[in-house]
Order: sequence, then structure tokens, then C-alpha cells
Amino acid sequence: MANKNGNTYELHYGVKVLCDEKADVLGYAMMRSNQLEALVTLMSCIDFHNHPESLTKDVMWLASSVAEEMKQLVPLLFDVGIEEGLIRKQKAKQRPELKPVAASY
Repeated sequence: MANKNGNTYELHYGVKVLCDEKADVLGYAMMRSNQLEALVTLMSCIDFHNHPESLTKDVMWLASSVAEEMKQLVPLLFDVGIEEGLIRKQKAKQRPELKPVAASY
């Protein structure tokens, strides 16, 4: 599970992500998911296993590492979404209620 310390989120293996804004967490997660997609595409190529074994093992380790990081990011994304929803609800409560006004022509 990722730990939040101020604006720093610590993921697995000592990976730390510094996010100034909540949108940064989403941006980071999107970047990592795009990288994971590229790795999976690479691994699904027909000739992937024709490369040296050390290279294929490294690519598979990297994909596994990014997938693990994504698992750690999911709760953070959920928390950010919950926080954002609560903030929106609070702002909605603070807005004065608008009353309909009869139009005069």
C-alpha cells in the first residue's frame, strides 16, 4: 500500500512520487499505464522471445514492476477521487441557493 507523506507518495521498492496537485497523481498513473501498455505490446510480438534471454527477462521484470506500481496507485487514485468528490460537495453546500426570478418584459 502506498503511503502519503504531504505531497509525496511512496510506492513499492522505495519509489517516491512528488505530486504538487491531485491531477499529478492521475497524470503519473496515466504515464505508467501507457508504459505498461507499450511493454505488453512489445512482449506480445512474435519475435520477442528470439531476443537474448537476459533482455527478455529484463523487459518482463520491468513490466512486472510497473504493474506492481500501478496496483499501488489504484488506492491513491481512489482517494484522490473521493477527496475531489467531497470537495465538490462542500463547495456545492457553500453556494447560495438560487431562487427563480419572475421575468418582466
